[in-house]
Amino acid sequence: MSKRILILGGYGVFGGLLARRLISDARHTIVIAGRSFAKAQNFSRQFGGEAARLDRGSATFASDLAALKPALVIDAADPGVGTSVPAT
Repeated sequence: MSKRILILGGYGVFGGLLARRLISDARHTIVIAGRSFAKAQNFSRQFGGEAARLDRGSATFASDLAALKPALVIDAADPGVGTSVPAT
């Protein structure tokens, strides 16, 4: 049975690499999601998968996510946000 895997930031650098790798495994449905539906669509046209608009900063994020019905969510959106590197 195919599982639905949603990748937030799936068209970015890290998320895109991960998405392409997972798309190559036809056992699962990969959903490329992010704030820009146009970028998600472009990525999906080029590499496969389904496109979705999903913004984790939105007030409707939880319901928008639930509507997509993923079995697994990978958050690769803005991986550097909220982290800091100590000054050397």
